[in-house]
Amino acid sequence: MSAPDAWLEFPSGDRFFILEPTTTFGRAPTNRVVIATERVSRSHAVIRKEADGSYQLMDLGSSNGTFVNGQRVQRPLILRNGWIIEMGLQKITFRTAPVIAGPAANEERVTAPCWLLGIAATVIGCRTPGEEDAGKTFESWNERAQRLLAKYRARTMRARDEGLMAYWPVQSMDTRAATVAAALRSLSNVQRQNEEFRLSLHYGSVSLRPAPTGGETPYGPEVIFALQLDRLASTLQIPVLLTEAAREALANALPTRRLGLDELRGYRGDQRFYSLAESPAPES
Repeated sequence: MSAPDAWLEFPSGDRFFILEPTTTFGRAPTNRVVIATERVSRSHAVIRKEADGSYQLMDLGSSNGTFVNGQRVQRPLILRNGWIIEMGLQKITFRTAPVIAGPAANEERVTAPCWLLGIAATVIGCRTPGEEDAGKTFESWNERAQRLLAKYRARTMRARDEGLMAYWPVQSMDTRAATVAAALRSLSNVQRQNEEFRLSLHYGSVSLRPAPTGGETPYGPEVIFALQLDRLASTLQIPVLLTEAAREALANALPTRRLGLDELRGYRGDQRFYSLAESPAPES
C-alpha cells in the first residue's frame, strides 16, 4: 500500500485518503467511493496513481459526465492540487501533500523522530468579513504565535487553512520532551485566557528536507496525519488534543486524560486520543 500523499475533500469536511493504485467512483456499492445518486453512473470514473507519482482521472463512459474545474473530462487527465472534480451534484476537491524541493537523487534521505504541534486559529475570518482584512488578521495572529514558539526554539511552517505547524526534529539523545511540554503548557495558558486557537500534538518518524531558509522541513505520512488532527479536535470541541504516540513520548511531563477510542476518518482506522487532565500550572 502506497503512502497517503493524496486525498479527496468533500464539502462535509470528510476526507478520503487515496491509499491504493486505483480508486473507483460510482453509484454501485462495489466502488471505493460510492456516490448514491441517479445522476451518477454505477461505474462512473476512476483515479489511477501513475508510475511517476501523478494521479490520472478518467471518465468511464458515464451518462452525465465527469467535470474538472467546470470542464467536462473528454480524455484521461492528470490531476493537480486543488482541482475540483464534479460527478452529478457531488463536488470533490483533489488534494496532495505540500511538496518542497527534495534532495537530489543521489543524496541520502534523512529520517528522524519529530514532534509535530498543530496550532489552528479558531477566530480568523469570523471577525473580519473581507479577504484582505482576514489576511491581516491572520498575520497578526501568526506573529503572536510565532513569538511564543520562538521561546522554545520551535521551527514553524504554515499549515492549511488558518494555522501553523510547529516542529522539533529529534536528532540526538535529547528527545526534547521537556521543551515540547513547556511549549504546550505555555500555549495552553494563553489559550485559557482568550481561546483563539486549538492545539494538537503528535510524535512520529518523518523524512527531512533542507529548507530554503535553513534547517530542515519534515514531510511524509506522519506529517499528513498531524495536519488532519485539528479537524478531529474541532469536532470533539477539544482545545488540546494529543495522540497516543505523543502522550507516550511525553511520559509524565504533563498530566493527560484519555478521550476514548476514536476514528480519524479515512486514515489508520481506530486511534486513541488524549487531552490535558487539568489546566497547566503557571510557569515559574
